[in-house]
Amino acid sequence: MSKAIIGGVILVLLAAIAGAGFYLMQNVDGIVKELIEEAGTESVGTAVKVAGVKVNLREGSAVISGLTVANPPGFSPEPLLTLATIKVSIDTASLTKDVYIIKDVVVEGVRVLAEQKGTGTNVQALVDGMPEDEAGTSQSGGGSADDSLFAVAQINVAAGQMELRSEQFGTREIELTSIRLTKLGSAEKGLTTDELSDAVSDQLLGQIKAAVTKAASDYLRDEAKSRLKEKLGEKLGNLFK
Repeated sequence: MSKAIIGGVILVLLAAIAGAGFYLMQNVDGIVKELIEEAGTESVGTAVKVAGVKVNLREGSAVISGLTVANPPGFSPEPLLTLATIKVSIDTASLTKDVYIIKDVVVEGVRVLAEQKGTGTNVQALVDGMPEDEAGTSQSGGGSADDSLFAVAQINVAAGQMELRSEQFGTREIELTSIRLTKLGSAEKGLTTDELSDAVSDQLLGQIKAAVTKAASDYLRDEAKSRLKEKLGEKLGNLFK
């Protein structure tokens, strides 16, 4: 896979905001919102929606609220991924240079719905369904995001929640720990959208997989303990017959 869930979404956002700095028009919030939804949907292969966008070009900042990534076909109609807010701070002086400098990205209100049906999961179905070109990289809206280079001082993803729904394990709530990444790329050597998105998405996907594995392990351990108690109870009961 090339762009995966949060990595692809954040990079679409960064490219959209950086490009929006050159629009001399009043509806910049609507333009950025449309760019995120269109390019994000093409990138991940399911519908990406944004509730609201507020861009301050003078300060080089933006707040994106209510971003959702839809579940793949065959799973529940609820979003697979929800991000309550994404706050971005850009070095506006870099908008005319080869490398866009992102001073800070803060993601809050992360919620993941991980569903297991049969031998498959919605997360894997989303990854498998992402469009790829012959070079093996995800397509983007018009290709502009892929041509951009970025340097990010820091990305902070606040602790979130994952709901695991499994035919085998039932439903469980799992806490996702916070993620912090620093010094991704530089003004001299920027990172492509694929390189930067992989750094972010690998962290989140790795945490999701680890959380699912732990939940499965905990379930199996609890089941083993329960069966052991039942067997001990039966043996003790037989002693007093």
